[in-house]
Amino acid sequence: MIVIGAGPAGEVLAGRCARDGAAGAARCGRRKSQSARAARRVLWSDRVEELSVTSETVGGTCRLGAAGEIDIATAPELESAFEAALNGAPAAILVDLRAVTFIDSTGMALLLRLIDRAGSTPVRFRISPPIERLLEIIGLEGRIPLADDGSTAAG
Repeated sequence: MIVIGAGPAGEVLAGRCARDGAAGAARCGRRKSQSARAARRVLWSDRVEELSVTSETVGGTCRLGAAGEIDIATAPELESAFEAALNGAPAAILVDLRAVTFIDSTGMALLLRLIDRAGSTPVRFRISPPIERLLEIIGLEGRIPLADDGSTAAG
C-alpha cells in the first residue's frame, strides 16, 4: 500500500507500507530525519487526532474551518458539515483547511467529492503550504479551486 500525507510538521510523507503491523509502520513513510516512532504516530497511530469543524455564514458565504487531521476516521465529520452547509443554500462555501495538520488520500478524495456535491454553489478552499505541495505531488493542483483572497468563495 502506498501512503501519501502531509505530516504534523508540514513535511510531505510518502512511502510504500507493508501490512505487517508495527514493523511495517516503522519502515513506512519515513524521511531520514524521522524516527520510527514518529512514522508510526503519523501513519499508524492507535489514537486519532480529533478533527474540529466550525461553521459560520457571513454575507451569504458559509465558511467551514477545519482543524486537526483529515483521514479515514475523521473525513465523515467534514463531509457532514459540508452537507449541512449546502442544505442551508448559501451563495458560496469557503472551506478553510489551513489548520489541518494531516491529510491522507481519504481526505484528498473527499475534497474532490465536496466540489462535485456543491453543484452550482461556488466552493473554494484555503490551504496550507504542505497541502498545496501534496496537491502538486499527486497532480491535483488545478482541480481544487483556491480562494483568491480568502474572504469569499465566489472570487
